[in-house]
Amino acid sequence: MLAVETQDQTLQQLEAAEAAAWGDLYTSPRAGLADSTGIRLIHYGKAVISIAAKADILALNRVIGFGSENYVTPEDIEWLKGVYRKAKVRRFFVQVSPNEADELPTFLEQAGFRYHNNWVKLHRNTAPLIQNGNGLHVHRIGGKNAEIFGGIVAEGFDWPGYAVEWMASLANRENWQCYVACDGEAPIAAAAMYFHDRTAWIGFAATLKNHRGKGAQAALTSRRISDAAAKGASIIAVETGEDRPGHSVPSHRNMVRFGFSEAYKIRNFIYDFE
Repeated sequence: MLAVETQDQTLQQLEAAEAAAWGDLYTSPRAGLADSTGIRLIHYGKAVISIAAKADILALNRVIGFGSENYVTPEDIEWLKGVYRKAKVRRFFVQVSPNEADELPTFLEQAGFRYHNNWVKLHRNTAPLIQNGNGLHVHRIGGKNAEIFGGIVAEGFDWPGYAVEWMASLANRENWQCYVACDGEAPIAAAAMYFHDRTAWIGFAATLKNHRGKGAQAALTSRRISDAAAKGASIIAVETGEDRPGHSVPSHRNMVRFGFSEAYKIRNFIYDFE
């Protein structure tokens, strides 16, 4: 078992990588796209407040690390609500990890938030992922082909059309590596990786509906683990929904199958303006 101090260091490392990845994501779109879609990022200490005003998608309107650096007061939470209200967002949520102040969930509920669900933070080392060959080919993608990546992510998550350009912008940014898995010549799945210090954060794993079950995410995860090791990363981090009775989350089960272990749970608290 890890010592408490080591556990705390790992938690902070995993949280910092996620916040850095999402923070960079929200500074990636060109100005015209950001202005027309309400994509905006606000830093609050170590926390990132991400806004995508034209998309009623919780994953794109959320707060990471609120209360991880400073004590959060009820007044801070009212200020946070005002930020999203001004942006005309219908709803948003605040992630609460074990790194946040103990009082934060109580303050959120007193401010009108409701507990929604848990996400799970998982991690593993960079030991190679052994998998059976499945005939798929994984390519790192960028340049003019970046929209192939963006298109698969947007379609796979059922995000609005402008997300194609937004996600594609990551493929040509420093610290990002974006990948596409192909069945023959046909791109069928995509995934990304972001480097922060010695942590490789992985996300945006999407497979086109008619090509699921072919092992694309295993191939993409194997490639990212290999590339993370080559870049000198010591730990790989990912978040998924919580797989539990009555609520199946294949991505959670896949990550466990790929050698990831649960680091901690993240509680999500939603605020609805309607």
